Amino acid sequence: MAQVARHARPTPGNPRIADEHHPGAPRGEHTPKPTNPAAAQFLAVGPGAA
Repeated sequence: MAQVARHARPTPGNPRIADEHHPGAPRGEHTPKPTNPAAAQFLAVGPGAA
């Protein structure tokens, strides 16, 4: 088996998304979606929370 790509590893709380793996998607944009009531409250604080 040959290695075809190498990417930097993400660290907890710092995901890495390779934009080139998602052609046609907006570059570097992500809208977090709350998965529980506490996350929803946090995101409601304002744009800085996102």
